Amino acid sequence: QLDLVTSTIEFGPIALAEDMPVKLLGLTNLGNGSDRIVVGPDIASPEDLKGKQVGVIEGGLSQIYMAIWLEQQGIKWNEVEMVNLFPDAAAAAMIAGQLSAAELWDPYGPQVLEELPGSREMSHSGEEYWLKEGLIADAMFASDAFISERRDLLVALTKARYEAVEWWRQNPVEGNALIAEVLHSGGWRTWSRSSVARTTPTTARSTCIVWRNRRSSAASPRANRPSASATARSPITGN
Repeated sequence: QLDLVTSTIEFGPIALAEDMPVKLLGLTNLGNGSDRIVVGPDIASPEDLKGKQVGVIEGGLSQIYMAIWLEQQGIKWNEVEMVNLFPDAAAAAMIAGQLSAAELWDPYGPQVLEELPGSREMSHSGEEYWLKEGLIADAMFASDAFISERRDLLVALTKARYEAVEWWRQNPVEGNALIAEVLHSGGWRTWSRSSVARTTPTTARSTCIVWRNRRSSAASPRANRPSASATARSPITGN
């Protein structure tokens, strides 16, 4: 039901395994240090994680990153208890002392490091191994039908996406303000097939599209961002 998707890269092999009519258009960015494995103050070495709870998104890139990193440390992925949490909830759980580690993308990794005394970073996606493998990355995918039937629009949208990111890099203050406004208002726009059908390459290129690209080199403002420690209820215990 979707024509164009920006997702983390693991969507590619998943789509292939499920025989989905989807093609990878290309990488949009590498992690460049924006994803981290952070451990709590009770963890002196990776060995201490055995039998402990760690926060990941099950089936997603964060679980893949965590599992590979654990095995690099000589620990089998199933020797820890992986808890299915999005990074904001995982950060809150770590700060509350309910998780021993988590895979977190910015701004949640730095937030835990700042707010949880004794926490530390064990790995980050800017390390040579992860950059070389290209595993911690985002990419654009398109349906076969969209590629064959609306190639002109697909090209225009792809160009608009990269142009929008380049504008953001050149205008980080204004770009961050636009993104913050969209995120805080919940003002995401869903494009129906009928609206896409009426869209031309010209209107696509001239439309202001704000992309939520958490791994862009532009800095994300901390102002007005709620603290993870202020989360009212524990994502694990519910208290």
